[in-house]
This record gives sequence, structure tokens and C-alpha cells, in this order.
Amino acid sequence: MSSIAVSDDTRTRPLLWLLTGDPVWVEKLALDPNNAELSDREQTLVRYGLKLTVNPADIAPSDLDTLRTAGLDEPAILELAHLVAYYNLSNRLMTGLGVRPTDQAYFAHRSKE
Repeated sequence: MSSIAVSDDTRTRPLLWLLTGDPVWVEKLALDPNNAELSDREQTLVRYGLKLTVNPADIAPSDLDTLRTAGLDEPAILELAHLVAYYNLSNRLMTGLGVRPTDQAYFAHRSKE
């Protein structure tokens, strides 16, 4: 599977850096989501987000069952699907309009590795 959407669009990373306070972890997640240090539940959420982003037509009832098994109820599944869809929409819209993040926004919280 390819990298998560944040790896291709730097507009999402600063938000994740602010939410987690860990820019190194965000970079690792963005570059290789399948091998990032995540709980089983977080891995389930990432796999769903990747699938909905890369192959949305492949989402099946079993994917929703997997989310339920991970502890998500119907409102949480709706929120997850909404968040993934929103970021995909906003990233595509901004890219389609030629809007690019500024270097200042991109590097504001970036790791100094």
C-alpha cells in the first residue's frame, strides 16, 4: 500500500504535529504508515483511511466490521469516514487550484533530523 495522504500533501502535517506534539512520529507515519509505531486500534484506523483514500470502491462491509471490532461505534465510523473524505477533498481542491503550502508552513514544525 502506498503512503498515507499526508505524505503527499504537506498541508496536513502541521496539524498532526500540533495535535501530537511529535513531528518525528508524524514524519514516520507519513513516510511508512504500515510500519509506524501505532496501537492495533490506530493501525486499523490507518488501514481504513488508506483504503478509503487509495481504493475507495474496495471498501466493503467487512472493513466496517473491522472498525467495529476495534471499538468504533456507528457515530465514530461516520466521523472517521467524514474526516478521511474531507481531507481528500480539501487536498485535491487546493492542489487543483494550484495552492501549495509555503516553505514556512511546511518547515514550521518539521524535524531537524
